[in-house]
Amino acid sequence: MKIVSIESLQRSPVRHDIEVTGTHNFVACGVVVHNSNFRAANIAKEVEGEAGQAGFHVGSHRMDFVETPENLYWRAARKYKLDEVLPKGYQIFGEVYGRGVQKLTYDLEDIDVRFFDLMVDTAYAGYAEFVEFCVKHFLPMAPLLHVGPWKKELMVMADGKSQIAKHIREGFVVRPVKERWDHKVGRVILKAVSEEYLTSKNSEEIEAH
Repeated sequence: MKIVSIESLQRSPVRHDIEVTGTHNFVACGVVVHNSNFRAANIAKEVEGEAGQAGFHVGSHRMDFVETPENLYWRAARKYKLDEVLPKGYQIFGEVYGRGVQKLTYDLEDIDVRFFDLMVDTAYAGYAEFVEFCVKHFLPMAPLLHVGPWKKELMVMADGKSQIAKHIREGFVVRPVKERWDHKVGRVILKAVSEEYLTSKNSEEIEAH
């Protein structure tokens, strides 16, 4: 399919103010902008109707996968022993990346995963709780670029070199340190894709959107 035009995200008329007085936001870099969303869940019996069937599940954010030796999601889950790590009622989210996942290989010969979100029972954990959990269980997190009030000047961080590879950055995700919901956008968690990435031969965002 021929690309007719590319519109800059920075020139988009749609803006969302995610700043709340007295709170800060964190900006995560790296692999959390493509379409290999990862989810591992140890669903408790008490909430199985709302969160899914009780037991350990691996898949994307909306679909569970049957375990096979070739399945990227199950390979990532087994690598970090998530069936042993996740207590009942916990779900962890991330992005699978590396060779065979997307065009950018992140200098890997195999796959890996970077985690960026945690849910306890049916509520998302705050950033501090998420970090504490990952550090305790030696789980790799999406690289952190910035913590503090949001300002438009931070948009320049969408471009540049990846924090975990030699190639370009795909973009960043920004969200409040403390969970917040907005009546227009729902859960406040927003993505900015690198213009350099969008116009490169490695981009898969054109197809994804």
